[in-house]
Amino acid sequence: MKMMRLLCTVVAMVFAATSAMATGLEIKKLPIPQEMIEDDNYSYENPFRRVLYTFGDNSIRPLFCTTSNGKMRITIYELDFTTLYKQFTVDLPAPRAELDELGQYSGDFDDEGCFVYATVDLFNNDDLVELILNSYGDSYSDKTTYIINENSEVLAEFEGDLKELIDPRITGGKVFFKGGFQLSGRVLPIVPKKGDVNGDTEVGISDVTALVGIIMGQH
Repeated sequence: MKMMRLLCTVVAMVFAATSAMATGLEIKKLPIPQEMIEDDNYSYENPFRRVLYTFGDNSIRPLFCTTSNGKMRITIYELDFTTLYKQFTVDLPAPRAELDELGQYSGDFDDEGCFVYATVDLFNNDDLVELILNSYGDSYSDKTTYIINENSEVLAEFEGDLKELIDPRITGGKVFFKGGFQLSGRVLPIVPKKGDVNGDTEVGISDVTALVGIIMGQH
């Protein structure tokens, strides 16, 4: 009986200690810029919906834009919104040009993920931000695509729609788009899938073998 009371006391003490620790949990609202509300077609409730994505280190930065008088201002922050990563204004290459997305990259807990609207290392390695802009003619199918960098330089112009980028993990790093386009000669860094121990971009028995080898000191 005494042992049971002692056990209950210990459990109560542990619970009390845990509760005391929980009261110190700090959840803070990020200093999201008020201007983000003015972003073109942007949902303020999800400030990480539009991002700049860097393939080299598999990282994102939140992005928003405003358009007026034939110019588009792009603002990119670090993840906590306390530091400005880049802000620049580009001249739109056509009257009805608008920002287009490359697709989405999701984390382990969010299937929808973040929509990629800019990159720094998809089209080249010059460290400048690149955007995809679409311009429409008389119909939605009459589309011109522009690849433009932060200095308003048009890197490419062609008829048609790139559509989403195919995940480079399943193309060996080669750059293919669902619209039937390829960026010739360009190979992206491949970010391993979770559990891809041996780096072959697949997750399977061979990864278990590789992991055992690492644990046993064979690699």
